[in-house]
Amino acid sequence: MLSTDVSRDKEHYYLAGDSIIRVENTLFKIHKAFLSHNSPLFATLFDLPVGTGNPEGSSDALPIFLEGDTADDFRALLKYIYAPPIQVQLSEITLVAVPELVSVAKLSHKYQMDHWRDWALKGLERHISSFDSLPARHIPALYSLANLLGLIVTRLVAIKRWCDVVEQDDLSIVPLINTFDASGDQYGLVAIYCVQIRRWEHSARTVSDLESLPRDGVSSTHFHRMLSGYALLLRSWYRFPS
Repeated sequence: MLSTDVSRDKEHYYLAGDSIIRVENTLFKIHKAFLSHNSPLFATLFDLPVGTGNPEGSSDALPIFLEGDTADDFRALLKYIYAPPIQVQLSEITLVAVPELVSVAKLSHKYQMDHWRDWALKGLERHISSFDSLPARHIPALYSLANLLGLIVTRLVAIKRWCDVVEQDDLSIVPLINTFDASGDQYGLVAIYCVQIRRWEHSARTVSDLESLPRDGVSSTHFHRMLSGYALLLRSWYRFPS
């Protein structure tokens, strides 16, 4: 009997499937062949010898657990693996599908699905010039993928888009500082520092005001880095009177 917090996926619970996989609190009933054909890791998983009793994946009560993945990511992967050829032609993939492409790229990298990884990255590359229109909620996942796979251009575009959103909507810079700091991303840190310095600039702060600037949750280390940059900028302005 299913736990009250576990449910069958509405799109990918195939009655004719031969293995049940649980991702977070969602059950997917799939055909082993679809995953085995695309992933040596899944092929090995499904070929493991089973002892006595019912093997994992044989029922809702005894599914195969995929740790560290999200149901949304796995659903996106299955969507394209099961899709007819016409629906996976890159010319048919629009900007709206970019979050799904990110999911496919991430999981196909994890599970060594080289064909799907290359397909998803080509799809993202086709839309990179349109990322300025990408909803803000999808930017962190895009940035994370770019870091994971070493996609330099995609990473720089994601940083710019993310910083633009924070500046335009007057959002806190703390989440970006934390993300860039954890990734060791100096370029990202400089970009978000500049957002804060421009805010101080628009407030017409002077050198004498520096110590009274609000920290707004920014750690001491990052605050003083921005402060040093802003102080140098102010002193440069004073050397060139208007």
